Amino acid sequence: MAIFFSWIVFAFVAAAIGSSRKIGGIATFFISIFFSPIVGIIVALASKRKDQEKFEQELLKTQRRNEYGSEYLGKSNELYRLKDLLDKGVITEDEFQDQKRKLLGE
Repeated sequence: MAIFFSWIVFAFVAAAIGSSRKIGGIATFFISIFFSPIVGIIVALASKRKDQEKFEQELLKTQRRNEYGSEYLGKSNELYRLKDLLDKGVITEDEFQDQKRKLLGE
């Protein structure tokens, strides 16, 4: 009887650990009941924390925004360079327009 009671108590401990993780407390509880509370705790600790996953998603969004911004900045710098070449007479107006269309994807 004491083993059964200890098993249940440790399953609740594993569920408490799993509640702040991606796996969740209920899933951790059932894993602990069916397999072992030790297995439940290991599975819970192997799962990512919810706040860590949220942080990684925000970081990914920021990286995507930065990539878009640098791509846009690169295109504008290239346009300025082409305009400078046109003003210096290195390229003709037609060449400038062709390069501009290619750059802007028109």
